[in-house]
Amino acid sequence: MKGSRSWMASILTSIALCIFTSCTHVGLNLYKTEGNSILPGLKEPVSVARDEKGMAYIRAGTMQDAMLAFGFTAAQDRLFQMELLRRFATGRMSEMIGEKGVGLDTQMRTIGFHRHAKRHAAILEPATKNLMQKYVDGINIFIRNHPDEHPLEFKIAGIQPKPWEIADSLALLYFMSWDSAANIQ
Repeated sequence: MKGSRSWMASILTSIALCIFTSCTHVGLNLYKTEGNSILPGLKEPVSVARDEKGMAYIRAGTMQDAMLAFGFTAAQDRLFQMELLRRFATGRMSEMIGEKGVGLDTQMRTIGFHRHAKRHAAILEPATKNLMQKYVDGINIFIRNHPDEHPLEFKIAGIQPKPWEIADSLALLYFMSWDSAANIQ
């Protein structure tokens, strides 16, 4: 566990460096925040307003449309963070950091957040699965249709975002629950 902590510290340091770089190079991580956009899959018009801090407020006529817009805005705001957490939770950090990440990947794959998430995604109640799929669709629309708006951190890290799945969101939920356990040791 001690070795995984040092790698976790290294990963967090890398994330902090990427965030610092993007914050100090204002204008490099800009995405469209005004005007109209076409979001494939919407049934009714949706409005997204951002306050002075960039927080998105979504107004939609249906929960499905709100979830689609929520996935899209989440990807606008946090795609790099989401990708790093997904790689961490699914045991795929060595793809990015090399041999030194193998021990951490082995630990995460042994715990099996993604393995369990795939099983659970397959048995979700239909209404819940539909809402989660709309969220995922929103993320994937941003990934696929707005590559010029992807965060600078992807170029720095030398990676590309991959399409999102319901199991990815569930794996992140499981990982965050596990990671916040006070008595993990």
